[in-house]
Formats: sequence, C-alpha cells, structure tokens
Amino acid sequence: MLRDGDAKTRLARRETSLWCFLLIVFAVLGVVRPATADLVRDETAAPATGARAVFELVRLGFENADQRALADLVHEDGLRVRSGDAGNRDTEYSPSQAYYYFKNLFQSHRTVTFVYLRTEEAAVGERVHALARWTHRRPGRQADEEMRLVIVLSREGEAWRLAEITAIG
Repeated sequence: MLRDGDAKTRLARRETSLWCFLLIVFAVLGVVRPATADLVRDETAAPATGARAVFELVRLGFENADQRALADLVHEDGLRVRSGDAGNRDTEYSPSQAYYYFKNLFQSHRTVTFVYLRTEEAAVGERVHALARWTHRRPGRQADEEMRLVIVLSREGEAWRLAEITAIG
C-alpha cells in the first residue's frame, strides 16, 4: 500500500526528470540548430552569377539527373521549353513547375553525355546562348540517342538564369 507521502515523492521525481529531460533537449537543439542553419546557408550562399558558371551548372544538372539543381537555376519569369524539329511545341513552366519537368525528363531519359559545342560570350545584352549535344538513353532501349539543345540564359538582376531550352534534333 502506498502512502500519500510516497506518491508525492514519486510525482516530484517524475516532474524533476521531465524538466531535466526537456532542459537537455533544448540545450542540444540550441547547439545543433545553429550549426545546421550555417550548413544550409553555406550551400546556397553564393549562387553562380556568371553565364559560364550557370552553363556549367546546367551541364552538371543534366549529367547528374539533378532536377532540383536545374529547377533552382530557372529564371523567375519561368522556363520555355521548345520541342520538335521546327520548334513547333512551346511549353512554359514556372520555376516550381520546372522541377517536375526535369524530374519527368530524367525518369524517361538517362544522360550518357552532355557536351557544349558552342557557347556565346556574355559580354553584352540580356540573353546568352549555348549549343549542347545531349546523348541519352531511354529505358528498355539499347541504343543511345542524340539531341542538340539550345540553352538560353537571361539576366535576372545581376545573375544569369535558365530561361529557354530548345530541342533541335
């Protein structure tokens, strides 16, 4: 049989244990959280602003099937994708929709190589172009396919951002 004093003592111990546990949790969160925030800030702190650097990030995005990296490069006005030999199909994607465009693209095409054939110097103007050869393979197929892509960057403030991709064959 428990006495009233024993029950109060147990309750007091539980409360003390609970407060100690909460204190430890908050102390750990206070130490870990700022370190995590610094890591996140470091990864996104200095986005590439030069056209060559952005073209390189596009290449890496295709080679690594990194839909997030490519979507993060999209211009705030969106991404225009043109397909067909005559460029007869245009589709506009917002920056958030572009993620799903690239996700679907990489689910149906595995990049073998992505090589720039020509890049325009970004000395003057609001747009800069590059011509790339994208070699890829579709699931279940034995042969690689090649497609030439015109990649267009457009200025967004001081930075260059991905504005258009045109498939020309």
